[in-house]
Amino acid sequence: MRDLDEQLRRYVDSVAPVIRPDELRDGSQRIRRLVPALAGAVVVLVAVALVIVPGLHQSPTGTTASQRFVDSLLANATVVHEDPIIYQPQLGSAPAFDTSGLGTEVTLHAASSTGTDLDATMQLLTSDRDTTPASAPWEGPILHIGSLDDGTRLLLNFVSDRDYFWAITSGSEFAEGAGTLDRYGELGSFSPGGTYVAVRVPLETSVVVFQLDDGTTLWQRPAVGHGLFPIMRYGELPPGTITALDTTGATIGQWPFDR
Repeated sequence: MRDLDEQLRRYVDSVAPVIRPDELRDGSQRIRRLVPALAGAVVVLVAVALVIVPGLHQSPTGTTASQRFVDSLLANATVVHEDPIIYQPQLGSAPAFDTSGLGTEVTLHAASSTGTDLDATMQLLTSDRDTTPASAPWEGPILHIGSLDDGTRLLLNFVSDRDYFWAITSGSEFAEGAGTLDRYGELGSFSPGGTYVAVRVPLETSVVVFQLDDGTTLWQRPAVGHGLFPIMRYGELPPGTITALDTTGATIGQWPFDR
């Protein structure tokens, strides 16, 4: 067993990229160091774990917790693009309280059922690949969280049990980065002109409020716990908060925003 552990450790060390914490937080930097061999390492490790410890991380029906999570994301989703397959999830439950005091609403628009409006987006994400290690594979499951009035989009690409890539696309430009299922608050940002901030909140969130200390207050109905806010200004943003509310207006959680 020790020899096997050592072989696996050496294999992972030889193929796994080192991703700095600042790269995970700063959405303006594209993470480009994920190699196909890393996926192989994950497969090897999971396969060995299942052999050594049957039923590891499995429910009585044999599905993993992460599989159940992704299944819940896709439960009411619509396929809006065929190659690659892209799902359009539903927005969270509508608020049953008065939202007039929350500031300016920012609407997430679903992709059309024909998927033709996603062709250019996917061409952008898949053609600008390079050989440095961490281009997101964009193979799936891919979720189109939504687009804003100006056409800027947020997409997610699940690549492992708890990790996924995100991409914000705006015209012919995009930024991508990594997120994990155990982290809420700011997911990443992109500044092609102004600044777009992607957020992650619990799945049961009905409304997410993005508030800056300068008085800027925006709110949105997220899709499967993800949202995208436009802050159309240049330069550093002031600190603020990201707050998740349920259908009654009660606070689910609040996280600091500090660039």
